[in-house]
Amino acid sequence: MAARIVLLVAALFVNHCVSQPSCTNLTIPVTASARNGRFPESLNPQTEVEVTNFVLELTRQGTNFTQASLEGYATVSGTFNITATYCQPAAGAPDVIQVLTHGIGFDRGYWNLAFNNYNYSYTNVAVGTYGFATLAYDRLGIGESQHGDPLNFVQSWIQMATLESLSNMLREGSIQGIPKFEKVLHVGHSFGSIQTVGVLKMDPNVWDGVALTGYSTQSLYFDFFELASDFVEAQPLIPEYPLGYLAPGGTAALEEDLLGPNEFDPTILPFLASTGAPPTVGEFLTLTAGSAADGPPTEFTGPVLVISGQNDLPFCGGNCDQSFTGYPTLPAAAQRLFPNASAYQTVIVPGSGHGLNLQYTHPFTYAQVNGFFIEHGLGPSWSGSGWHRRGGSKSH
Repeated sequence: MAARIVLLVAALFVNHCVSQPSCTNLTIPVTASARNGRFPESLNPQTEVEVTNFVLELTRQGTNFTQASLEGYATVSGTFNITATYCQPAAGAPDVIQVLTHGIGFDRGYWNLAFNNYNYSYTNVAVGTYGFATLAYDRLGIGESQHGDPLNFVQSWIQMATLESLSNMLREGSIQGIPKFEKVLHVGHSFGSIQTVGVLKMDPNVWDGVALTGYSTQSLYFDFFELASDFVEAQPLIPEYPLGYLAPGGTAALEEDLLGPNEFDPTILPFLASTGAPPTVGEFLTLTAGSAADGPPTEFTGPVLVISGQNDLPFCGGNCDQSFTGYPTLPAAAQRLFPNASAYQTVIVPGSGHGLNLQYTHPFTYAQVNGFFIEHGLGPSWSGSGWHRRGGSKSH
């Protein structure tokens, strides 16, 4: 019922707001500091055999490879170049922006897929149909953003600190070429959703509303993802990455990790294989850093949407419909992380796998995310005369 209400609200809003996105690529200097884990250099694999050994150690049942390997902590600080794409409606910038954080194996292109003439683009829908502004960025160390040591630099801790700083810069209006926004939202996918929770535990006021896509609080299924990926060194395939960046072993691995059976266009597999962005061993060693479900909950008071595919492998073991103690589904159990949320909703996307943006069901997913924000008062301000912004309005 809740999903149908969101779709109705979204449909009513869309009647007012359809335009072409206007987008700009930017390199943004972002200052951030974090306490990263320190691991022995011997953990950074140099051969395919060592990559496989790393994955086998990481997924060994009954052990904590990260904790066993940790030598200590080191503060990582600096100003880092983050590459992003800013989009707004052609009629002008609204008063609200969505920050978009991709998951493992992708860069910011996940949100604006060039596949099938951009038919799967989340950005085109959020901006062109619903009137939001968006900022999709490459996580630190990934894609076109600044790269670094894949073991002791490119970790979740410093990525979360960078995301927090980037989001605050949007609210302050301190990014050249991007206006100041009254409301800042966040949409994460997979690892991006994990980092959403981690940032909110550090700073519950950084966003006004969040959507966690491809997410649950269950980490025991990450092993399925890591083993199914059949990881290899990325460097022979993408020379600009040093050893320690990993790539999936083939299109079968991508299908197993990301897609629900019979719910995708088979030609998307070679597209994904040619456009993916490799993760680092440091990211895998710090995958749930600061966001563990058994830790303290967040103090976030805004609305929270959790939306996952019915057949999500890494977060639900291929079955998000299974119940969890006191909750009807695995994704629903994330509610315990948000006891003070003004609203909490869980949506299971029928037939979809983990990569929600890659499925035939993507229109349903996009309507749910944007409709949720609108339903809870976080949509772009609109009247017959145009967008409402501090200091004036833009015609629409």
